Amino acid sequence: ERRRAMEEMCRLARTDSLTGLWNRGWFMELARLELARSAESGTPLSLLMLDVDHFKQVNDTYGHDAGDEALRVLAKVLRQAVREMGVSARCGGEEFVLLLPGIAEDRAAAVAQRVIQDMRQATVHLPETVVGSGSGHGRHFHITVSVGLTTCRNEVTSLDELLKLADIALYAAKKNGRDRMELYRRDRG
Repeated sequence: ERRRAMEEMCRLARTDSLTGLWNRGWFMELARLELARSAESGTPLSLLMLDVDHFKQVNDTYGHDAGDEALRVLAKVLRQAVREMGVSARCGGEEFVLLLPGIAEDRAAAVAQRVIQDMRQATVHLPETVVGSGSGHGRHFHITVSVGLTTCRNEVTSLDELLKLADIALYAAKKNGRDRMELYRRDRG
């Protein structure tokens, strides 16, 4: 009984309480291990950084309960996209990451496009507290995400660098219209 309680405490310490995905701290631990494995084996490692488009507007329009529900819907889409092939985590706020060990750029880009498409089609249902408040909004809404992608083999020396490259690509996706994926390549930037 005590062992199960300790295991549950460890799981809770590693999990984002809102979305059920791994939290930033545990993701960083797992990502460092996968980066070392990738460097040792020479296999590719792809990282997708995702951000909910216009998330502040969602919170301002529908309220924070609806924003929380939007994040839970995104987490569900990410779990389905990754399944057993990678690690998904909430890094904070409306920012999420997918780490895809052994997945080359073309397959990672396909995963990113699938997540973007699935989010366009996903419905975020407003919590009863919002619907019942007479706010004049419908019972649901949709959100989109922007995605930055980078893939490495041996050339990335640290997890911080990999995150920085994915963040540069994410910023480009937002700058170029949102609801899209941009790729960071070392040869192009």
